[in-house]
Amino acid sequence: MANVTYKHLEGKTVVGLFSLGQWVQLLAGVVLALLFGIYLSPLPPIPTIFVSCLLPGLPLAASYGAMGLEFSLSQGARAAWRFWRRPRRYLPGPGQAAVGYVVEVDPDPYQPLSGDQESARGRDLEALWDA
Repeated sequence: MANVTYKHLEGKTVVGLFSLGQWVQLLAGVVLALLFGIYLSPLPPIPTIFVSCLLPGLPLAASYGAMGLEFSLSQGARAAWRFWRRPRRYLPGPGQAAVGYVVEVDPDPYQPLSGDQESARGRDLEALWDA
C-alpha cells in the first residue's frame, strides 16, 4: 500500500505541461535557432526569422506528439542512424546456402501398418484413457 503523501514522488517531474526532458529540448532548440538566425543563415531576414522560430519547436513537437505512445524518439533516432550507417557491400555470387524447412511426406493412410507401428499406435490410444 502506497502512502498518499509520497505518491507524487512516483510520477514524472513536470513543469507546466512539459517534462524536464522536453524543457531541455526546447532550450536546446532555442539556442540552435538563435545560432542559426544570427550566424549561419544565408536567407534574407524574413525567412530567417520564420525558420528560426520554427526550429526550436520541432524537437518539442515531436516529443510531445510521441509522449502518449509506446515509442522513444531517441531510440528511434539511434536505430535509424545505425540503419543508415550499416555497411551495404556484399560479395558477388549467390551467397550462402539457405537453411529452411524439411518437408516430409505423410504416410499413406491406406497402406497396412507393420506390426511395430500398429502396437505403438495402440499404446498411444490406451495412454489417452489413463488418468
